[in-house]
Amino acid sequence: MISCYDFYPCSYVSVGNKDLDYLEITYVSELGIPKEGMQWMIAIDGHQCPEAGIHYKWETMIFILDKNKNYEYDRPPFYTTNPILTMEEAVALAKEWKDILSRDLGHKELFQRTTVAAQ
Repeated sequence: MISCYDFYPCSYVSVGNKDLDYLEITYVSELGIPKEGMQWMIAIDGHQCPEAGIHYKWETMIFILDKNKNYEYDRPPFYTTNPILTMEEAVALAKEWKDILSRDLGHKELFQRTTVAAQ
């Protein structure tokens, strides 16, 4: 079976003060990333599916980057969706997340919805 994998960084957003406070309380010490200049990267990830009639499953993800937009490839995303059946839905969700994170509301409107994937 041929395996395909697509990864598309969509947006970079500076972490706002309220979201940074949330991260500092819960995750920053575990992440090992300096909080100065910390950024979000919103990305879409696609995997080819073995199921008949479904070509790809997509996930919308959030990664935490340092001020130079670096992240560790072996670290799981900070936040991710369950599989989404269309890329259009994943893109729409990425745009919604960009708006939420740009308004410094991730701690209220996004991360409280489900479990965050951070280690």
